[in-house]
Amino acid sequence: MKGLIESPTTSAQFSPEALTPPIIGAARWSAAALLTVGALLQVVEFALGPPAASSADRVAWAEHGSQMGLSQAAGILAVPFLIGGFLSMARLTRSTRAG
Repeated sequence: MKGLIESPTTSAQFSPEALTPPIIGAARWSAAALLTVGALLQVVEFALGPPAASSADRVAWAEHGSQMGLSQAAGILAVPFLIGGFLSMARLTRSTRAG
C-alpha cells in the first residue's frame, strides 16, 4: 500500500511575501462587506418573495403589495453588492507577480 509522501516544507514557503494576503487593509473589509451584504439582501428578497408554485399563486401574491415591494427593493439593492463581490473575487484570482 502506497502512502502519501509530502515534500518537506522550505523556508521560502513561509516567507513574508508568500504569506501576504492578496487584499489588505480597508479593501479587505470592504470586500468582506460586499460579499456579506449582497448575500444577505438576496436572502431577504427570497424570504419576502412569493412562493414559486404556479402562476396563479404569483397573481394572488399581488394582494401583498408592501411585502412584494420590499422583496423587489432588496433584490435591486443586492445587485451592486453582488457585482462588487464578483469583482473582489476576480481580483483574488489575478496573479500579482510579474513574470
